[in-house]
Amino acid sequence: MDRKQITVVGSYNVGLFLKGKDIPTPGQTLMGDTFTEGGGGKGSNQAVAAAKLGADTYFVGCIGTDNYGKNALKMYEEQKISAKYIRRDESIHTGISVIFIDEQETIPLWLFPGQITICPEKTLTRRCRLWKNR
Repeated sequence: MDRKQITVVGSYNVGLFLKGKDIPTPGQTLMGDTFTEGGGGKGSNQAVAAAKLGADTYFVGCIGTDNYGKNALKMYEEQKISAKYIRRDESIHTGISVIFIDEQETIPLWLFPGQITICPEKTLTRRCRLWKNR
């Protein structure tokens, strides 16, 4: 049986998760209980899922050249996702989300889109064309 090929055009960003008893109010500082971080983004998550299901997976998008972007490339390599069509741009920061979680599972989220809003349409179009003609 031939392996399916899937290409995902989308975003990658890192979630910074802070969990504590309460969420701070303006001007308040609280101690958190746990901190974790992990790669994500709707497009990136879809690419990981496709690869885990056994598809030859390609991801098309933009990341910064910062440590978060480097970690994304490492994760794609580990998941056997082709990063050949990802634009790496030193002038932008890879996107991050800061997510606060309290005991009631209330989850306010701040998103710094970074490359998500900066990645020009022509970059995505060019990379899609390169993929199509591979």
